[in-house]
Amino acid sequence: MYCESCGQKNNKYAIYCSNDGTLLHQTKVNIKLSKDNIQYCNSCGNKLLRPDLYCNNCGVSLYKPNKSITKNIADIVPKYKAATYFDAKSPIIRGFIGFGILFILSLLLSSVVNLAAQYGLYSTIGYNVNVKIVSVFDLLFLTNFINLKLAISAGTFASSVAKIAGSLSILILIPFITFFVIGILQAKKDNKKNRQFDLKSSLVTALTYCLTLTVLSLIYRAKVEVPIPYASQMVVATKSFSIIAAFFKSGLISFISLLSGYGTYSRLVNKEELLGGYSDIFTGLNIFLVTFLSVFIITGIFLKVGVGLSADSLIILFIAIFQAVFYALSIINFGRLTVNYDMENYKLSLLREIRYINDHYGLSTILIYLVALVPIAIFFVYGKKSKKKSKLYIAPVTYSLTITAFAYITNIKVSLSGSALFFTNLVNEQVKVGVSLIPLLITSLLISIGATYIGNLMSERGVSDE
Repeated sequence: MYCESCGQKNNKYAIYCSNDGTLLHQTKVNIKLSKDNIQYCNSCGNKLLRPDLYCNNCGVSLYKPNKSITKNIADIVPKYKAATYFDAKSPIIRGFIGFGILFILSLLLSSVVNLAAQYGLYSTIGYNVNVKIVSVFDLLFLTNFINLKLAISAGTFASSVAKIAGSLSILILIPFITFFVIGILQAKKDNKKNRQFDLKSSLVTALTYCLTLTVLSLIYRAKVEVPIPYASQMVVATKSFSIIAAFFKSGLISFISLLSGYGTYSRLVNKEELLGGYSDIFTGLNIFLVTFLSVFIITGIFLKVGVGLSADSLIILFIAIFQAVFYALSIINFGRLTVNYDMENYKLSLLREIRYINDHYGLSTILIYLVALVPIAIFFVYGKKSKKKSKLYIAPVTYSLTITAFAYITNIKVSLSGSALFFTNLVNEQVKVGVSLIPLLITSLLISIGATYIGNLMSERGVSDE
């Protein structure tokens, strides 16, 4: 069957065109007229002659229409119907579009960083040095939090290796917003074409993007040479990125962002039917976004008032908020933040060490516990309003997996090994700032599921499986 609009070949059982969504089946009405051998008019009772077409007394037609209707197949199925034939072309294109947008943004950002680095070197050594500290690919990888391996040599001064996992948390906004918008546009298109959310489509888009970065990380190697002031030697840094981190971290960021954008649009325009059978998954993502915004606001207040960061430096304040907000998310979900540095080990959790914040920064622990109640209250209300008890666990599981995924992405680990680097001896030094993933997954899951089922049990309407 070929589409009358674009000529695309479709499966003979397809309802809509797989290329442009045009309806393939139209309504047809067949009408046949028949005349019975009646002797009297049904309208006025006048006696009729056999060849009469109309009653000669009242003018009523003596023919009866026999109407048969071939129904439009779209009237038989639900208004929003998932495609019966999966076309991978569009999702792959969306994946490459996302990569292209991020490539352009990374190109612009790398130019700004290099200009700032050159200015800093000029201020330090007193003459201009045309050095590109970061390339467009460096920024592309770092915005996806892909692990960096940096081999540094400086002639007779140093030879060391730095391994860096994690990045500035604010950089996650670049890929997240990009794929969030792509998700919104896809939901808008599906709404226009009367199609439901297709999980395979989002998976293929995210897979296209993360495989592209994985291949690039496999082949990408770069060197940066920076002159040592008042010496004839150069500091040479060789950069490479982790293949495994490229696949998993970029895949998680793009997939979660796509679904978040799709779900946000569907809920804002009140098109719940767009989500199909995945409504509970999108509910879990929406709860994560609401919790994130709540923690973001409270973290901003904490850093502004408690720590004393000035609002005059909005960029620094914004970077600090984003760096802290993901750790705060883990803490309010009963995870434990651990900081290891210079043989020191600091731990912070909601149940044990939270008074440290109150003692040192003056932020009330009551306020912190109130923030921790935000996701609990939302899941309680969600459970109270849910109609299907058998599916109550889906939203909490989605929420917990999302929290854990972002903790995995944003955890920071820096290890340095080798001989002297810039006249400082470095032998197996490590810095870790992050959250243990398995305990975070378990605690957030238990709290969210518990709040959901308690709310469901307290529902006045009762719950029955359909």
